[in-house]
Amino acid sequence: MSTDLRQQTPSSPRPPSPWLPLAFSLVSLLLSAVTFYLVHANKGELELLLPDKVGIALKNGRLDLVVPITFTNTGAPRQGRQVLATSAEVQTTSSPPFVATTEWTYEVGFVHRLRFFKDFPEERARDHGEVDFIVYSNRAFPFQLNGATSLSKTYNFVQTSGQAPMRPLGEFQLTLRVRTERGDAIRSAKYRLLEAKLDNSYAWADASP
Repeated sequence: MSTDLRQQTPSSPRPPSPWLPLAFSLVSLLLSAVTFYLVHANKGELELLLPDKVGIALKNGRLDLVVPITFTNTGAPRQGRQVLATSAEVQTTSSPPFVATTEWTYEVGFVHRLRFFKDFPEERARDHGEVDFIVYSNRAFPFQLNGATSLSKTYNFVQTSGQAPMRPLGEFQLTLRVRTERGDAIRSAKYRLLEAKLDNSYAWADASP
């Protein structure tokens, strides 16, 4: 009986798909486009975060507010936003509503009571056990907020229109309007002030649930 000793010839390797380089090129192009958008082109939004408390006083017959604000630019790092001006409207939920518009005037800060009385010993008579005091920082002025960054500032707003409140504010809505070179950013929140009467000392209104 004869035996077939012929060896099988190994098959030649399959040539690579002509579509593979094209697929890699398309993926690279897509990644480049996404990267360009995220780093350069995405304009994003200017987001505003209001605090859980705002200060309210009545000075020289005008409403006076202290409002800490956090500005966030959600755009690409190279997409800066120019904050040109900021106003805050107060409108009570009572009927008829009390409405007043305030404009940013000063930037202020909080200083611990020990530091405050060290810097201003003549104000020792004002010591009623407060944790901190509000002090002047500088005048409010336009600023630029770079993309993908946040910035917190505390502003003093002074009433520019409307009458002085003649009754307790109770619950009210605070509407913040920030003017930028690309339009306005607006954020509202409701607060409740329990003090029956306002004076030149700040009372603190709590955010309503």
